[in-house]
Amino acid sequence: MTNKLKLFSSNLGADDFKKCADIHHNEIQGGLLKLVGKKVLFIIYQHIFKSNYSFLIVAKKNEEIIGFFAGCFNQKLFYIDFFKKNFFILILNFWKFLKKDILIKFFSLNKFFLTKDYNLPEALILNFCVDKNHQSLGVGKILFNEAINVFKLNKIRNIKITTSENQEKAINMYNSYGAIKEHQDQNFNKNKNNVVFILEI
Repeated sequence: MTNKLKLFSSNLGADDFKKCADIHHNEIQGGLLKLVGKKVLFIIYQHIFKSNYSFLIVAKKNEEIIGFFAGCFNQKLFYIDFFKKNFFILILNFWKFLKKDILIKFFSLNKFFLTKDYNLPEALILNFCVDKNHQSLGVGKILFNEAINVFKLNKIRNIKITTSENQEKAINMYNSYGAIKEHQDQNFNKNKNNVVFILEI
């Protein structure tokens, strides 16, 4: 199956961003971004692809996206760029961010990341997901290896990874690459701990 897999990080369009949003919405349970809906997810993945501070790699089989990896080189610059370029669209969708669950998750996450005492890397894995019908077939590892190469080409040596403690497959893979657990924070995902890893590449 993986012999027919193709990776793309350029020449992506609206249909590709929509598919990434669909996979994200269907496969990632309990995360902050799932709560804002597919329309906002589409905007996010479109920006990740276009921004100078981030990158998007998709895995396609038979011309259909079955997984993707989104990363950024500098978290602070990426978010500044995102809000600056998407300000009016976000205002139009502002009501979606007023839900109680979203506000709790947002402030919990930012309270952690904006605390200087943690001294975490600026490079971040924004998202990493494979369609459920293609999991456990090596697609994730192929995407992850390609993403590591992109980080290295941009002179990144340490990457921050966040995930929920219930994402056992992802955590096992991060551990296999030598990622070190840096922090565990409650109240990010409902009834789950948010786990932060640092990966040196």
